[in-house]
Amino acid sequence: MEDHNLLAALRQAVDHAPPGSDPRIIAHAEDLLTSRQVVTNQRNYVREPAAYQAWRGQVGRALERLT
Repeated sequence: MEDHNLLAALRQAVDHAPPGSDPRIIAHAEDLLTSRQVVTNQRNYVREPAAYQAWRGQVGRALERLT
């Protein structure tokens, strides 16, 4: 549930990014929203906590940069 809320906040931040926001940050945030770094389908996902935590950290930093 926490991840869902975090991604929902990031989606809103991307959708309402201020004019002049760095397009690289927006593109990176869009990529993070796919969750491909941690989940590829219902049965395949990363099993290393460090990889998952790194992805969550990237989501949080992208959110901070866009708000």
